[in-house]
Amino acid sequence: MHAIDLNADVGEGYTDERLLPWVTTVSVACGAHAGSAADRARVLAMARDLRVR
Repeated sequence: MHAIDLNADVGEGYTDERLLPWVTTVSVACGAHAGSAADRARVLAMARDLRVR
């Protein structure tokens, strides 16, 4: 059986809550584009809770 890694760029303050349940990995913004430290902390906590890498 093959596995597919579905990745999303998150942490920029957009629709992270809608994306995280559907992906297996995320790339978290580090402040160079949009979003804030609070956005990054929130998305990291959501990813941890959903076991997204």
